Amino acid sequence: RVSRLIGVVPALLSLVLGSALGVLAGYRGGLTDAIIMRLADVTLAFPSMLLAMVIMYSLGGGIVDVFLTLTLVNWANVARVVRAQTLQL
Repeated sequence: RVSRLIGVVPALLSLVLGSALGVLAGYRGGLTDAIIMRLADVTLAFPSMLLAMVIMYSLGGGIVDVFLTLTLVNWANVARVVRAQTLQL
C-alpha cells in the first residue's frame, strides 16, 4: 500500500501544481509567464534523480518529504504542457 501511495500522491500533486502554474502562465503571459517558465527550465535542467536526492537531503526523511520531493521534481513537465495547451486555446 505504501508503494502505491508513493506513486499516486506525488503524481496527483504534480498534476495539480503543474496544471495551476501552467494555466496561470499561459493565461497571464508577460512577466508571470516568464518567471514560471524560467523556474520550470531550471527544474528541468537538473537530472531528476540528482535533484530528488538533493531535496531529500535538505528535507530529511519521512513519507511527506518523499511526496514533496517527487512533486517538486515532476511539476515542470506538466506545467509546460498545460501552458502550451492554454496558449493554443
